[in-house]
Parts: sequence; structure tokens; C-alpha cells
Amino acid sequence: MRLRCPTCAAEYEIEDAAIPEAGRDVQCSACGHGWHHRPQPRLVLDAPPAAAPTDFRAFLREEAEREAAQRRAEGSSAIAPPAAERPKKGGFVAGMFLALLPLAVLAGIYAGAAQIKAQAPGLAEPIQRYADAVDQGRRWLHDTLDR
Repeated sequence: MRLRCPTCAAEYEIEDAAIPEAGRDVQCSACGHGWHHRPQPRLVLDAPPAAAPTDFRAFLREEAEREAAQRRAEGSSAIAPPAAERPKKGGFVAGMFLALLPLAVLAGIYAGAAQIKAQAPGLAEPIQRYADAVDQGRRWLHDTLDR
């Protein structure tokens, strides 16, 4: 029998006869903790387990027939297949479109900055700051790639 201290987890191998069914007080020699230990009841199998079937297809057929018979006896029909969910179509395309749309708008503003400034003089300053920021980013990218 194997004993394990609940405090320090030290393990001890002792004879089964050393601890009666009513239990016994024991003490861990590693940490000094004492406790009352009762042996675990042993499992007794009434019969040896059945051998695994050698023909699994036949076994599965028998199981399916047994289950169908049980369903007929209960008055229910065969299991209805789950309703097929319609796959979402165009999810990837819609996502890509939504991701690229803001980039296209910003590129259009940058490309048409001169015309926007001419037609809307009130937007000249913010458009110029935006164009300067994009130019600075382009120069940084160019310098980084040239290294």
C-alpha cells in the first residue's frame, strides 16, 4: 500500500496488513505531520471485461440496429439531421472592402490636395498639414528601404 503525506506529499510504501480496515494513526518521518489513514476499499470485478470486437463494422451495424429498434419502441423517428447553416458569403470580400475603403479615401485626399485647397480655401491649412505628414512618411519609408 502506498501512503502519501497530505502536508509534504512524501510517499511511503508499506505492507497492506500494517493498516487495518478501521484505519491507523500514522506520522510522516519527513515533516512530522500526523494523520489517521484508512485504506481505500479494493475494487473487485465480478467478471472479466468483454473482449473487444474484432470486426468493428459489424459491431457498429449492430449498435445502429439496436438504437433504431429502441427509437421505434419509444415512438420517435430517426435523428433529424441538424439544419444546415447557410454559410456567410462574401464575408472576406466585405471585410477587405471595409479595410481598404478608408485607405482609398485618404489616398484620394492626398492625390487631390491641390484641387481641394483651390475649391475649399477654408480647408487649405488642414489639407496642407495632412499632405506634409504623408510626404514625411513617404520620405521615412524611402530612407528606411534604401538602407
